Amino acid sequence: MKEQKINDRAPDAGAQTDSSKRGSTAALTLFLASFFVAWSLRATAFYFIDEGIQSGLSKSIYSNAIKFALWVIPALAYVAFVKKREPLGYLRISAPVGGRRLLYSALAIALYFAGVVAFERFGSGKTLAPLFASSAREWLSVLLGVAFSPVSEEILFRGFILRELGERAGFWWANLLTSILFVSIHWPHWLWATGFKPWMVITSATIFILSLFLGYLVRLSGSVWPSVAAHILNNFIASFLRA
Repeated sequence: MKEQKINDRAPDAGAQTDSSKRGSTAALTLFLASFFVAWSLRATAFYFIDEGIQSGLSKSIYSNAIKFALWVIPALAYVAFVKKREPLGYLRISAPVGGRRLLYSALAIALYFAGVVAFERFGSGKTLAPLFASSAREWLSVLLGVAFSPVSEEILFRGFILRELGERAGFWWANLLTSILFVSIHWPHWLWATGFKPWMVITSATIFILSLFLGYLVRLSGSVWPSVAAHILNNFIASFLRA
């Protein structure tokens, strides 16, 4: 009789698990859809606000504040109130990186960007401008432009989306899908600003490859910060490449 009672309860437990998974996936889908709609509107219909700011510093502060508000705060809230987990740990923001993980991450970053610079040199004829010859103003301008945005982007995409998708599909499929989503978030502004251009396909491919690497860094290190550092370095190098 006891065995029969246990068997009778098993289908109910399975049904509850399936229902919980469906609810969790529906919540994530709603979150992602809402984010993409909100960011697309900000990058198109409301971009006139950015264009109206004359000061480069003020524009950078405004842009990064809006990105943090739309990318990071909702992710923190989702983890806290929907997942009911501690956000900084869940998003790998507070995860320490040291020892072999730090060494392997640094080596991976060095090899990746050595390959990027070599590819640009021999593939498109671009080389890094002499950094020592750049003015302090140019350095400051570049740093303001590349240092803050990757933090928001990595927390959302590699800290939150990659982990959420990884729980459902495993790391490699999750990294692939996260990279597709990361590329797609750039398209609304591109299309709004210039219409379709062939360079968008090439740029999308480079962003996709970078995103796959950044996702791998998170897996390798267990933290979001090596991917943040690599993302900043990528944007910094791109700012000083010259044909």
